[in-house]
Amino acid sequence: MVMIANKYEEIFSNDRNFLAHQTYEILSFLVNSMILLIIAHQEYYNTMPLLPWMYGSEACEHFFGMAWQHLPDFTYVDLIYLIPKICHVTNAYYNSTVINSNSEYKTSRVGYICDYFEGNVDDLNSNLKIWPTDDEIRVLINDAYKEANALAKCISMVVTEFTQFVCKGAI
Repeated sequence: MVMIANKYEEIFSNDRNFLAHQTYEILSFLVNSMILLIIAHQEYYNTMPLLPWMYGSEACEHFFGMAWQHLPDFTYVDLIYLIPKICHVTNAYYNSTVINSNSEYKTSRVGYICDYFEGNVDDLNSNLKIWPTDDEIRVLINDAYKEANALAKCISMVVTEFTQFVCKGAI
């Protein structure tokens, strides 16, 4: 972005036309973290599907919520004793051996397109275990670069060639 601002300083200013520096740094960190997660998952956990939406605090929130349901004012020792019970309830829920009769539960997820607790999970797992080769990734990066440039031209953005982003194996 600095290179574009220097080249077209009469029409482009980072201060006026770009994200705040802090926002850009946060987004860069998030993108790099996601790329590192994908690489680490492919290298060390390639027999497990990559489910990026499962990385986060939601599992912890559900775990502590279930602990609170069993014992609202629990201590650390109580939590240690609650772990087997919470694991049993969670496994029963995931394996659909316990049916919740609460009518609100049955309608609370209406409208969701993807439900990864029902249906054929084996197909989902097998499809998410397929990893593209480095050459396939290079082709996809090149295609994404071309599409981004085409979109930028459609909205009259100044498009410059960044040769370091164009993958040599995909041209």
